[in-house]
Amino acid sequence: MFEIKEKKPSGKGSIGYLLNRINKSVKTTENLKDVWDKIEPDVKRSVKYEFSRANPNYWAGISEEYKKWKARKGYPATIGIMTGALKIAASDKAKIKKRRKEFIYTVNPSVKGYKGKSVGAYAKYFDDERPIFGHTEKFIDKIYKEAVRIALDWASR
Repeated sequence: MFEIKEKKPSGKGSIGYLLNRINKSVKTTENLKDVWDKIEPDVKRSVKYEFSRANPNYWAGISEEYKKWKARKGYPATIGIMTGALKIAASDKAKIKKRRKEFIYTVNPSVKGYKGKSVGAYAKYFDDERPIFGHTEKFIDKIYKEAVRIALDWASR
């Protein structure tokens, strides 16, 4: 009787080789601020889209009574839009911290909205009922997956 032993894959096509190449690349990537600068405009556009009539987050609709009230006051029927302050606080005036290996993106609570009030408390209330950034998180996840695919493709050469 004989036994067939499979050798652990090695060389350019092996997982170990690819992971080693990626690990080396990550170790040499000391500062991702240039990457953050490049994706920031796309992230802001994605967040703005969350507050569109397309409703990519599938937020629960607003009541007919509230729609009528908004119409009487001259506000659009779009979910999450009254004065537009929350949308602005989450996009154009978002609080963004770009660190070497971190991109921290949050709603700016000090933007003034309805009746001159800061959007901070309303943003929390709104996010509890209709989570903000859901569509954008999926968008960023696609970017990460594509970056990994490109890195794996590059590392396998």
